[in-house]
Amino acid sequence: MSLTAGCRSNGGCALPSLSLSLCLSLHRPNVCVDQELSMLGLRQPCVQAFTRMVRVWKQGCSGKSWCAGYERRTGYYTAYRQVYSMDLHTVYRCCPGWMRRGQEKGCLHNVNECVNANGGCEDSCCNTIGSFYCRCPEGSSLALDGKTCQDVDECEELNGGCQQKCVNTPGSYYCECSEGFRMHADSRTCIAAISCAVKNGGCEHKCVDQGNDHFKCVCPPDYLLKDDGKHCELRDPCKQGNGGCSQLCSSEEGQVECSCRDGFTLASDRRRCEDIDECARGQAQCSHSCVNMLGSFRCVCKPGFELGADGKQCYRIEMEIVNSCEKNNGGCSHHCEHTTSGPHCTCNQGYQLAEDLRTCVDSDECENRESCCSHYCENYAGGYECNCRAGYILNPDGCGCDDIDECELETSDCSHSCVNTLGSFECFCRLGFRLDYDQRTCLSLYESDLEEMASEDDDEVEEEDGRGGDEEVLRLPGFVFRRKPQLLHYAATLHRPSTHTRAIADTHTHRSHRGELTLLSKTVCEEGAFGEDCSLGCEDCANGAVCSEDRDSCRCTPGWTGIICNDTCVTGSFGEGCNGLCVCQNGGRCDPVTGSCLCPPGVTGQHCQNGCPQGYFGLNCQRKCNCPNNGHCHRLYGGCVCAPGLYGRFCHLPCPRWTSGAGCSEECVCQQNSSLGCHPKTGICSCKPGYHGDRCQSSKLSTVSEVFTMRTEINNS
Repeated sequence: MSLTAGCRSNGGCALPSLSLSLCLSLHRPNVCVDQELSMLGLRQPCVQAFTRMVRVWKQGCSGKSWCAGYERRTGYYTAYRQVYSMDLHTVYRCCPGWMRRGQEKGCLHNVNECVNANGGCEDSCCNTIGSFYCRCPEGSSLALDGKTCQDVDECEELNGGCQQKCVNTPGSYYCECSEGFRMHADSRTCIAAISCAVKNGGCEHKCVDQGNDHFKCVCPPDYLLKDDGKHCELRDPCKQGNGGCSQLCSSEEGQVECSCRDGFTLASDRRRCEDIDECARGQAQCSHSCVNMLGSFRCVCKPGFELGADGKQCYRIEMEIVNSCEKNNGGCSHHCEHTTSGPHCTCNQGYQLAEDLRTCVDSDECENRESCCSHYCENYAGGYECNCRAGYILNPDGCGCDDIDECELETSDCSHSCVNTLGSFECFCRLGFRLDYDQRTCLSLYESDLEEMASEDDDEVEEEDGRGGDEEVLRLPGFVFRRKPQLLHYAATLHRPSTHTRAIADTHTHRSHRGELTLLSKTVCEEGAFGEDCSLGCEDCANGAVCSEDRDSCRCTPGWTGIICNDTCVTGSFGEGCNGLCVCQNGGRCDPVTGSCLCPPGVTGQHCQNGCPQGYFGLNCQRKCNCPNNGHCHRLYGGCVCAPGLYGRFCHLPCPRWTSGAGCSEECVCQQNSSLGCHPKTGICSCKPGYHGDRCQSSKLSTVSEVFTMRTEINNS
């Protein structure tokens, strides 16, 4: 019998014993049609034949009219056999993810697949209406089976955003910097570690911190810093002034050894080279005359004789000989010497013969490194000249460079003190003064009406000395004010401890060498009062300031300025007298007292040097980024750096179809005829119905259901 016979056309249950699925109605919600293949067992009758011997009576027997005999008879009977057949029929089932309750005609209730064994998901199971899906934690992705999770190697994609090293970890990753670098606040960028505290700054020997995140490597005596600025090598004394040698210099373990070219011998000082007179020593072996030359010699024949090819033997001239040098100097640029084989050309010092053995070309001693120059070498036709860098002067030997002591020569123009350095000098000021922007002039840190120093005039000084001794004296750092009681008249004396002043002081009185400035109509405050109108006193000093010893001014604490110390240091300065200069970057503010940098949110570093906070860029980090969808912008230029899967000026567009990844630079590997595209971020293919595989390259079996429902009805005889 057909299993569908139990269902009425309206989907009702005809037989209570049949499955409830037979009672579903096709047009009710979430009811799906399926084809079910069943195996049916039936009893099939068949007629079987058999034979047997039957005893019968028959006539015609011998001697008898009837006699008994046997005949073969055929019999028939009905037998049954079990026959099986496959039956394909239509059944109604609840669609996947739905269920029915009781005798409902439709499937109205969602199935929560996640309740049973977490839906088979390795991590999270997410139930949806009519279905479910598996989800993996951050740093992992769903495998092809849709249930298990596999780690995502973030380092494979643009090195994880790391500038140098990317280290993958289960579910995450982190960036590392190479030796000599430190990690930026963004945890991705590596910054050169410019400090002696980090592996001695990379210096082979001594590392010296110079402040402001700068340092320098220093080598021990007799060693020289290499070009890399970190390693040291034994100083080659021959490279500085040719080691004092006049010609050739070689060194071994820092010791100089001089030698000479052919034709010269080393002098007794083991430095200079003296010419060898081969003629006087008999080394020339000339057959006639010998002429000594610097570093060499030349043989000369008597009239009527000619020098042979060996340059030493002289041969009598037996025939008229044409001098090959008479016409056009034998083709030689400089000197021509007639020989039996023709003209022989030679060049002046600083020149050499070209390949044609006639032309003399300049020998570039600077390019060929044949010069003895310590600093710069300038080639010219026939020789070269050594020059020195600024702050140095050429040594009398014409090769080495000596430092110029600008302080001793009084060419530094320093107002107060001068300290010579190698190749330069530095100016310093006395207490109460600061160095001006020209790095030479010293400016007073105290408020004063002294605007111009008078010239040192001995006559005026003598006249001033004769005014008498009844005067009041007012002392300030570096100045002495003298006042006559009956006049508003001041004379200011400024002592300058320069070399020139000290020399004069040995022969004249101290008072006769002062700078004087006379101020007329100067208001003089009573003792304990100060200010323009003498209305201020020590009790007006603010912000922790104390009065000066003479009670005529306020002495401000660090971070404050003004006549009563009620003004903070101007922006960019800090400390006592507001003389410190701020070095804060990226919008950082300077503490007026200590000078420490107060960085804006998201900016770090001693000087706020570690970039702008996320979402801002530009000078002082004042411009706001315009990059949505978690896009980052360059902290200097503001250009958007899009996350993988996005592109466009403002990272507002998903990657075009068949592309994915950072900058949409990766092509999808999906087969386009069997896929819908790939994920714009991960590149995972999305297959069309009926296809699967990492590239959607495989099709599913056409069989709707792989489970056969075996229904067998056996009728036993």
